[in-house]
Amino acid sequence: MSHDNLIEMIGVQKSYDGTQLVIPDLNLSIRRGEFLTLLGASGSGKTTTLMMLAGFENPTRGQILMDGRPIQDVPAHQRGIGMVFQNYALFPHMTVAENLGYPLKMRGLSKAVLKGKVERAMELVQLSSMANRKPAQLSGGQQQRVALARALVFDPELVLMDEPLGALDKNLREHMQFEIKQIHRKLGVTIVYVTHDQSEALTMSDRVAVFHDGRIEQLAPPAVIYDAPATSYIATFIGENNGLDGVIKASGGGATSLELGQGSGIRIPMPTHGLAPGQHARALVRPESVSLSRGLTVSVDATIADMAYLGDHTRLVAMLKNGNTMVAKLTSGELPVDTSVGAPVTLGWEPHDMLVFAHNASRF
Repeated sequence: MSHDNLIEMIGVQKSYDGTQLVIPDLNLSIRRGEFLTLLGASGSGKTTTLMMLAGFENPTRGQILMDGRPIQDVPAHQRGIGMVFQNYALFPHMTVAENLGYPLKMRGLSKAVLKGKVERAMELVQLSSMANRKPAQLSGGQQQRVALARALVFDPELVLMDEPLGALDKNLREHMQFEIKQIHRKLGVTIVYVTHDQSEALTMSDRVAVFHDGRIEQLAPPAVIYDAPATSYIATFIGENNGLDGVIKASGGGATSLELGQGSGIRIPMPTHGLAPGQHARALVRPESVSLSRGLTVSVDATIADMAYLGDHTRLVAMLKNGNTMVAKLTSGELPVDTSVGAPVTLGWEPHDMLVFAHNASRF
Protein backbone atom coordinates (compact mmCIF):
# COMPACT_ATOMS: atom_id res chain seq x y z
CA MET A 1 0.00 0.00 0.00
CA SER A 2 1.29 3.46 -0.92
CA HIS A 3 1.94 5.83 2.02
CA ASP A 4 -0.07 8.41 0.06
CA ASN A 5 -3.19 6.26 0.39
CA LEU A 6 -5.10 6.18 3.66
CA ILE A 7 -7.68 3.64 2.46
CA GLU A 8 -7.47 0.74 0.02
CA MET A 9 -10.58 -1.24 -0.96
CA ILE A 10 -9.39 -4.36 -2.80
CA GLY A 11 -11.70 -6.73 -4.68
CA VAL A 12 -14.63 -5.73 -2.47
CA GLN A 13 -17.97 -7.40 -3.18
CA LYS A 14 -21.28 -6.90 -1.41
CA SER A 15 -24.42 -9.02 -1.58
CA TYR A 16 -27.41 -8.66 0.75
CA ASP A 17 -29.16 -11.88 -0.31
CA GLY A 18 -26.22 -14.13 -1.15
CA THR A 19 -27.19 -14.12 -4.84
CA GLN A 20 -27.20 -10.64 -6.36
CA LEU A 21 -24.03 -8.55 -6.02
CA VAL A 22 -24.87 -4.88 -5.43
CA ILE A 23 -21.10 -4.23 -5.49
CA PRO A 24 -19.57 -6.75 -7.94
CA ASP A 25 -15.85 -5.88 -7.71
CA LEU A 26 -14.71 -2.60 -6.17
CA ASN A 27 -11.11 -1.43 -6.13
CA LEU A 28 -10.66 2.05 -4.70
CA SER A 29 -7.67 3.93 -3.28
CA ILE A 30 -8.40 7.00 -1.15
CA ARG A 31 -5.52 9.43 -0.80
CA ARG A 32 -4.53 10.83 2.56
CA GLY A 33 -5.96 14.34 3.04
CA GLU A 34 -8.13 14.37 -0.08
CA PHE A 35 -11.80 15.29 -0.45
CA LEU A 36 -13.28 12.39 -2.39
CA THR A 37 -16.93 12.40 -3.42
CA LEU A 38 -18.86 9.22 -4.23
CA LEU A 39 -21.45 10.41 -6.74
CA GLY A 40 -24.28 8.43 -8.26
CA ALA A 41 -28.01 7.98 -8.64
CA SER A 42 -30.07 6.13 -6.05
CA GLY A 43 -29.10 2.45 -5.93
CA SER A 44 -25.72 2.98 -7.64
CA GLY A 45 -23.73 1.55 -4.70
CA LYS A 46 -22.22 4.76 -3.30
CA THR A 47 -23.91 4.57 0.14
CA THR A 48 -23.22 0.82 0.47
CA THR A 49 -19.54 1.59 -0.17
CA LEU A 50 -19.58 4.30 2.52
CA MET A 51 -21.32 1.98 5.01
CA MET A 52 -18.66 -0.71 4.44
CA LEU A 53 -15.96 1.91 5.10
CA ALA A 54 -17.75 2.97 8.28
CA GLY A 55 -18.20 -0.61 9.49
CA PHE A 56 -22.01 -0.59 9.45
CA GLU A 57 -21.96 -3.13 6.60
CA ASN A 58 -19.52 -6.01 6.12
CA PRO A 59 -18.12 -6.79 2.68
CA THR A 60 -19.15 -10.21 1.35
CA ARG A 61 -15.64 -10.57 -0.10
CA GLY A 62 -12.47 -8.51 -0.39
CA GLN A 63 -10.29 -6.38 1.85
CA ILE A 64 -10.51 -2.88 3.28
CA LEU A 65 -7.18 -1.49 4.49
CA MET A 66 -6.68 1.66 6.57
CA ASP A 67 -3.05 2.73 6.97
CA GLY A 68 -2.14 -0.69 5.59
CA ARG A 69 -4.09 -2.62 8.24
CA PRO A 70 -7.21 -4.71 7.42
CA ILE A 71 -10.28 -3.17 9.07
CA GLN A 72 -13.15 -5.15 7.51
CA ASP A 73 -13.50 -7.17 10.75
CA VAL A 74 -12.98 -4.20 13.11
CA PRO A 75 -16.27 -2.99 14.70
CA ALA A 76 -17.45 0.47 13.60
CA HIS A 77 -16.84 2.13 16.99
CA GLN A 78 -13.21 0.94 17.02
CA ARG A 79 -12.25 2.29 13.59
CA GLY A 80 -11.72 5.87 14.76
CA ILE A 81 -13.71 7.27 11.83
CA GLY A 82 -15.89 10.40 12.07
CA MET A 83 -19.38 10.17 10.57
CA VAL A 84 -21.89 12.83 9.52
CA PHE A 85 -25.43 11.79 8.53
CA GLN A 86 -28.19 13.69 6.72
CA ASN A 87 -30.50 13.46 9.75
CA TYR A 88 -27.79 14.82 12.13
CA ALA A 89 -28.30 11.93 14.66
CA LEU A 90 -27.80 14.26 17.64
CA PHE A 91 -28.85 13.30 21.18
CA PRO A 92 -31.92 15.50 21.83
CA HIS A 93 -31.55 15.45 25.65
CA MET A 94 -27.92 16.68 25.53
CA THR A 95 -26.65 20.21 25.03
CA VAL A 96 -24.35 21.07 22.11
CA ALA A 97 -21.29 20.78 24.37
CA GLU A 98 -22.49 17.42 25.75
CA ASN A 99 -23.16 16.09 22.24
CA LEU A 100 -19.60 17.01 21.25
CA GLY A 101 -18.14 15.62 24.46
CA TYR A 102 -19.86 12.24 24.12
CA PRO A 103 -17.39 10.59 21.67
CA LEU A 104 -14.50 11.84 23.85
CA LYS A 105 -16.13 10.51 27.03
CA MET A 106 -16.48 7.11 25.34
CA ARG A 107 -12.74 7.20 24.66
CA GLY A 108 -12.01 7.83 28.35
CA LEU A 109 -10.42 11.30 27.97
CA SER A 110 -9.88 13.41 31.08
CA LYS A 111 -12.32 16.27 31.75
CA ALA A 112 -9.67 18.92 31.07
CA VAL A 113 -8.65 17.44 27.69
CA LEU A 114 -12.31 16.86 26.81
CA LYS A 115 -13.21 20.48 27.59
CA GLY A 116 -10.38 21.84 25.44
CA LYS A 117 -11.26 19.65 22.45
CA VAL A 118 -14.99 20.50 22.67
CA GLU A 119 -14.22 24.24 22.80
CA ARG A 120 -11.90 23.96 19.80
CA ALA A 121 -14.51 22.00 17.80
CA MET A 122 -17.26 24.54 18.61
CA GLU A 123 -14.95 27.36 17.53
CA LEU A 124 -14.21 25.54 14.28
CA VAL A 125 -17.92 25.55 13.30
CA GLN A 126 -18.63 28.97 14.89
CA LEU A 127 -21.01 27.69 17.55
CA SER A 128 -19.22 28.67 20.77
CA SER A 129 -22.19 30.81 21.88
CA MET A 130 -24.58 27.84 21.52
CA ALA A 131 -22.74 25.47 23.90
CA ASN A 132 -25.63 25.14 26.37
CA ARG A 133 -28.49 24.86 23.87
CA LYS A 134 -30.29 21.62 23.06
CA PRO A 135 -30.59 20.51 19.39
CA ALA A 136 -34.31 21.46 19.29
CA GLN A 137 -33.32 25.08 19.98
CA LEU A 138 -31.08 25.19 16.90
CA SER A 139 -31.83 25.74 13.21
CA GLY A 140 -31.21 22.95 10.68
CA GLY A 141 -27.95 24.57 9.60
CA GLN A 142 -26.76 24.88 13.21
CA GLN A 143 -27.66 21.24 13.93
CA GLN A 144 -25.65 20.17 10.89
CA ARG A 145 -22.68 22.19 12.19
CA VAL A 146 -22.93 20.36 15.54
CA ALA A 147 -22.98 17.02 13.71
CA LEU A 148 -19.90 18.10 11.74
CA ALA A 149 -18.08 19.24 14.90
CA ARG A 150 -18.93 15.97 16.66
CA ALA A 151 -17.39 14.00 13.75
CA LEU A 152 -14.19 16.09 14.00
CA VAL A 153 -13.88 16.49 17.78
CA PHE A 154 -11.70 13.40 18.39
CA ASP A 155 -9.28 14.29 15.52
CA PRO A 156 -10.07 11.34 13.23
CA GLU A 157 -7.93 10.70 10.16
CA LEU A 158 -11.04 9.96 8.11
CA VAL A 159 -14.49 11.59 8.09
CA LEU A 160 -17.39 10.03 6.18
CA MET A 161 -20.36 12.18 5.15
CA ASP A 162 -23.61 10.65 3.89
CA GLU A 163 -25.73 13.26 2.02
CA PRO A 164 -25.07 15.65 4.93
CA LEU A 165 -26.70 18.71 3.33
CA GLY A 166 -29.75 16.97 1.84
CA ALA A 167 -32.21 18.44 4.35
CA LEU A 168 -31.08 22.06 3.95
CA ASP A 169 -32.52 24.70 1.62
CA LYS A 170 -30.51 25.81 -1.42
CA ASN A 171 -28.86 28.95 0.02
CA LEU A 172 -27.92 27.30 3.31
CA ARG A 173 -26.71 24.23 1.44
CA GLU A 174 -24.36 26.32 -0.71
CA HIS A 175 -23.08 28.14 2.37
CA MET A 176 -22.42 24.84 4.19
CA GLN A 177 -20.60 23.46 1.11
CA PHE A 178 -18.21 26.40 1.41
CA GLU A 179 -17.82 25.91 5.18
CA ILE A 180 -17.05 22.20 4.87
CA LYS A 181 -14.44 22.95 2.19
CA GLN A 182 -12.84 25.59 4.44
CA ILE A 183 -12.70 23.14 7.36
CA HIS A 184 -11.19 20.49 5.09
CA ARG A 185 -8.46 22.90 3.96
CA LYS A 186 -7.77 24.00 7.51
CA LEU A 187 -7.54 20.52 9.08
CA GLY A 188 -6.22 18.47 6.14
CA VAL A 189 -8.45 15.57 7.22
CA THR A 190 -9.46 12.94 4.64
CA ILE A 191 -13.15 13.30 3.72
CA VAL A 192 -15.28 10.80 1.81
CA TYR A 193 -18.54 12.45 0.86
CA VAL A 194 -21.64 10.77 -0.62
CA THR A 195 -24.11 12.75 -2.75
CA HIS A 196 -26.41 12.38 -5.76
CA ASP A 197 -26.06 16.13 -6.45
CA GLN A 198 -23.71 16.65 -9.42
CA SER A 199 -23.04 20.36 -8.80
CA GLU A 200 -22.20 19.64 -5.14
CA ALA A 201 -19.70 16.97 -6.23
CA LEU A 202 -18.07 19.27 -8.79
CA THR A 203 -17.90 22.23 -6.37
CA MET A 204 -16.44 20.47 -3.34
CA SER A 205 -14.20 17.61 -4.42
CA ASP A 206 -10.55 17.00 -5.19
CA ARG A 207 -11.69 13.86 -7.01
CA VAL A 208 -15.08 12.38 -7.88
CA ALA A 209 -15.89 8.66 -8.17
CA VAL A 210 -18.98 8.27 -10.36
CA PHE A 211 -20.92 5.13 -9.41
CA HIS A 212 -23.26 3.25 -11.77
CA ASP A 213 -24.69 -0.22 -11.17
CA GLY A 214 -22.31 -0.90 -8.26
CA ARG A 215 -19.19 0.02 -10.24
CA ILE A 216 -17.02 3.10 -10.50
CA GLU A 217 -17.41 4.35 -14.09
CA GLN A 218 -14.80 7.08 -13.67
CA LEU A 219 -12.57 8.42 -10.89
CA ALA A 220 -11.02 11.79 -11.68
CA PRO A 221 -10.86 15.50 -10.71
CA PRO A 222 -14.15 17.41 -11.29
CA ALA A 223 -12.90 19.25 -14.40
CA VAL A 224 -11.96 15.95 -16.07
CA ILE A 225 -15.30 14.35 -15.16
CA TYR A 226 -17.13 17.34 -16.71
CA ASP A 227 -14.95 18.03 -19.76
CA ALA A 228 -13.72 14.52 -20.58
CA PRO A 229 -16.31 12.01 -19.33
CA ALA A 230 -15.14 8.44 -19.92
CA THR A 231 -18.59 7.09 -20.83
CA SER A 232 -21.84 8.22 -22.38
CA TYR A 233 -23.57 7.59 -19.03
CA ILE A 234 -21.27 10.04 -17.20
CA ALA A 235 -21.59 12.66 -19.94
CA THR A 236 -25.37 12.67 -19.59
CA PHE A 237 -25.43 12.26 -15.79
CA ILE A 238 -23.06 15.17 -15.04
CA GLY A 239 -24.51 18.48 -16.18
CA GLU A 240 -26.74 18.95 -19.21
CA ASN A 241 -25.89 17.50 -22.61
CA ASN A 242 -27.49 17.43 -26.04
CA GLY A 243 -27.51 13.88 -27.37
CA LEU A 244 -27.65 13.36 -31.13
CA ASP A 245 -28.26 9.73 -32.06
CA GLY A 246 -27.58 8.42 -35.54
CA VAL A 247 -25.61 6.10 -37.77
CA ILE A 248 -21.96 6.61 -38.73
CA LYS A 249 -21.45 7.16 -42.47
CA ALA A 250 -18.09 7.34 -44.21
CA SER A 251 -17.71 10.29 -46.54
CA GLY A 252 -15.07 11.71 -48.87
CA GLY A 253 -11.62 12.76 -47.75
CA GLY A 254 -11.54 10.36 -44.81
CA ALA A 255 -14.12 12.42 -42.89
CA THR A 256 -17.06 10.88 -41.05
CA SER A 257 -20.65 11.98 -40.72
CA LEU A 258 -23.40 11.06 -38.29
CA GLU A 259 -26.67 10.54 -40.18
CA LEU A 260 -29.47 11.70 -37.87
CA GLY A 261 -32.38 10.74 -40.14
CA GLN A 262 -35.02 12.80 -41.98
CA GLY A 263 -32.36 14.43 -44.12
CA SER A 264 -30.46 15.75 -41.11
CA GLY A 265 -26.84 14.97 -40.36
CA ILE A 266 -23.59 16.34 -38.94
CA ARG A 267 -20.06 16.07 -40.23
CA ILE A 268 -17.56 14.85 -37.62
CA PRO A 269 -14.05 16.16 -38.40
CA MET A 270 -12.47 14.29 -35.49
CA PRO A 271 -11.45 10.78 -34.39
CA THR A 272 -14.52 8.73 -33.49
CA HIS A 273 -12.76 6.18 -31.25
CA GLY A 274 -12.85 3.33 -33.74
CA LEU A 275 -16.50 3.69 -34.72
CA ALA A 276 -17.09 2.07 -38.09
CA PRO A 277 -19.54 3.02 -40.86
CA GLY A 278 -22.97 1.53 -40.18
CA GLN A 279 -22.48 1.64 -36.40
CA HIS A 280 -24.98 3.45 -34.17
CA ALA A 281 -23.39 6.38 -32.35
CA ARG A 282 -24.27 9.28 -30.09
CA ALA A 283 -22.69 12.72 -30.37
CA LEU A 284 -22.85 14.81 -27.20
CA VAL A 285 -22.39 18.57 -26.93
CA ARG A 286 -23.16 20.79 -23.95
CA PRO A 287 -25.69 23.65 -24.36
CA GLU A 288 -23.06 26.26 -23.40
CA SER A 289 -20.91 25.13 -26.35
CA VAL A 290 -23.73 25.55 -28.88
CA SER A 291 -24.27 28.89 -30.59
CA LEU A 292 -25.87 30.30 -33.72
CA SER A 293 -23.55 29.08 -36.46
CA ARG A 294 -21.30 31.75 -37.86
CA GLY A 295 -18.69 29.72 -39.68
CA LEU A 296 -18.48 27.08 -36.94
CA THR A 297 -17.02 23.71 -37.98
CA VAL A 298 -19.99 21.51 -37.03
CA SER A 299 -23.53 22.70 -37.74
CA VAL A 300 -27.11 21.48 -37.95
CA ASP A 301 -30.29 23.13 -39.28
CA ALA A 302 -33.28 23.49 -36.96
CA THR A 303 -36.30 25.64 -36.12
CA ILE A 304 -37.04 27.51 -32.89
CA ALA A 305 -39.31 25.57 -30.51
CA ASP A 306 -38.99 27.72 -27.38
CA MET A 307 -36.94 30.56 -25.88
CA ALA A 308 -36.58 31.55 -22.23
CA TYR A 309 -34.71 34.57 -20.86
CA LEU A 310 -32.77 33.55 -17.72
CA GLY A 311 -30.79 36.70 -16.90
CA ASP A 312 -27.20 35.75 -17.68
CA HIS A 313 -28.26 33.78 -20.78
CA THR A 314 -31.20 32.92 -23.00
CA ARG A 315 -32.14 29.26 -23.30
CA LEU A 316 -33.03 28.34 -26.88
CA VAL A 317 -34.76 25.04 -27.58
CA ALA A 318 -34.60 24.11 -31.26
CA MET A 319 -36.28 21.30 -33.21
CA LEU A 320 -34.19 19.29 -35.69
CA LYS A 321 -35.63 17.86 -38.90
CA ASN A 322 -35.79 14.38 -37.33
CA GLY A 323 -37.97 15.63 -34.45
CA ASN A 324 -35.21 15.70 -31.81
CA THR A 325 -34.57 18.86 -29.80
CA MET A 326 -31.34 20.69 -29.05
CA VAL A 327 -30.70 23.26 -26.34
CA ALA A 328 -28.34 26.22 -26.70
CA LYS A 329 -27.39 28.74 -24.01
CA LEU A 330 -26.99 32.07 -25.80
CA THR A 331 -25.67 35.39 -24.54
CA SER A 332 -27.75 38.52 -25.18
CA GLY A 333 -25.44 39.53 -28.06
CA GLU A 334 -26.03 36.38 -30.13
CA LEU A 335 -29.81 35.99 -30.32
CA PRO A 336 -31.46 35.18 -33.68
CA VAL A 337 -32.96 38.07 -35.65
CA ASP A 338 -36.30 36.27 -35.84
CA THR A 339 -37.15 34.80 -32.42
CA SER A 340 -40.62 33.50 -33.27
CA VAL A 341 -41.50 29.83 -32.84
CA GLY A 342 -40.85 27.97 -36.11
CA ALA A 343 -38.22 30.44 -37.34
CA PRO A 344 -35.20 28.70 -38.94
CA VAL A 345 -31.83 28.67 -37.12
CA THR A 346 -28.50 27.00 -37.75
CA LEU A 347 -26.82 25.77 -34.57
CA GLY A 348 -23.08 25.16 -34.51
CA TRP A 349 -20.15 24.18 -32.32
CA GLU A 350 -16.50 23.23 -32.58
CA PRO A 351 -15.27 19.60 -32.74
CA HIS A 352 -13.33 19.88 -29.47
CA ASP A 353 -16.64 20.57 -27.70
CA MET A 354 -18.17 17.31 -28.98
CA LEU A 355 -17.89 13.74 -27.69
CA VAL A 356 -18.85 10.77 -29.84
CA PHE A 357 -19.70 7.41 -28.26
CA ALA A 358 -20.91 4.10 -29.57
CA HIS A 359 -24.64 4.22 -28.82
CA ASN A 360 -25.90 1.92 -26.03
CA ALA A 361 -22.29 1.01 -25.22
CA SER A 362 -21.21 2.31 -21.82
CA ARG A 363 -17.52 2.54 -22.72
CA PHE A 364 -15.36 3.33 -25.71
